[in-house]
Amino acid sequence: MTLMRKLVRLRRLPWGMKTEKEVREALERGQIPTEKLRGVQFLKKASKPSELAASAVLEFERDVDATEALRAIRRTGLEIDGVDVRASARIGPSFTEEGVAKDQQRLEAEKKEDPLGAFIRDIEAVSNELPTLEHLRDVYVDDQTDQWDFFRDRKMPGLTKKEWLEEDALLKSEKNGEEGDEFQDDDDEPHPSEVQGKWAETVVKVDRVAKVVRGGTLFKFRALVCVGNLMGAGGFAYGKAATPQQAIAKASLKAKENLFYVERFKNVALAHDVRGKHNNCTVDIFAVQPGYGTKGSALGRTIMNQLGFGSFTIKAYGRRTPASYVYATFDALSRLRPVEETARNRGRRLLEIETRLTQGRRWPNGFRKYD
Repeated sequence: MTLMRKLVRLRRLPWGMKTEKEVREALERGQIPTEKLRGVQFLKKASKPSELAASAVLEFERDVDATEALRAIRRTGLEIDGVDVRASARIGPSFTEEGVAKDQQRLEAEKKEDPLGAFIRDIEAVSNELPTLEHLRDVYVDDQTDQWDFFRDRKMPGLTKKEWLEEDALLKSEKNGEEGDEFQDDDDEPHPSEVQGKWAETVVKVDRVAKVVRGGTLFKFRALVCVGNLMGAGGFAYGKAATPQQAIAKASLKAKENLFYVERFKNVALAHDVRGKHNNCTVDIFAVQPGYGTKGSALGRTIMNQLGFGSFTIKAYGRRTPASYVYATFDALSRLRPVEETARNRGRRLLEIETRLTQGRRWPNGFRKYD
């Protein structure tokens, strides 16, 4: 595992500049603060590795110090030997001895405080290699390391001790004897996607329609209603009747007869981005980490909340009529796939996909942002 930090890259340096002292003196002449500068690394040319290129990377103690130095260089400018030096931000690992030592101390401290997080980061660090069962048993399947019973609760094949199963069976039998018929096993609990509980209804639109017949004109009311059980099941339908109340009731009943079942990640978020289209209306629903919140129009947020989503971003384009918006939203949700299928299609491990969805990380494999 390598911690990533923010660096400052200087380009168009004089060819004769080869030491860190010369860079510090040039920065001080340009009134750039160098108290927090930790080290300087000169970059080499790809065509001639033996020669130093006219660029260097500066490492500061904190990312904030690097940001302040970059702003100062861009604000006041930096001129060395009559040439304007260009500065830019760069993300990379620490290259100084002091920085590498501090990063290593920080990783060791995090491993003691959060062994589960360290386990996940170690697996992500080797994106192309899957750790063997022997390695996991020797390093992670331990009473001291598994302090939150991560492996014990999940009963992973090959990573579960025999004594764990015996103890859990004993506790379960004792609990069954104490509670009797009132005890209900976890396997008997209903699945979140099953239709149960109270329904949430939203009247999207009510129109007054007319039909010309031989004896005159018949007037009725047409209602568009969306329903959801807040647990992954929902639908929409039209209803037509003589009064608005009857039209809404008929539409609600039809919507419950034709339901959509959607997969939710952590019961609140999406596993991937989806897009739906109806006529000239296009709806994009973007996946965000759980706890991010909801962003989008009132109608889109209402439909998603009724289905049980609490973290998402929804955006519509084109002719956004209420009917087209509803049709396009459910068309997008029908394309949603579970996280297991997403990991299989992408050729990634399920633990890696779940970790990135949970933390919303966009960094390369094997790296982690420092601060």
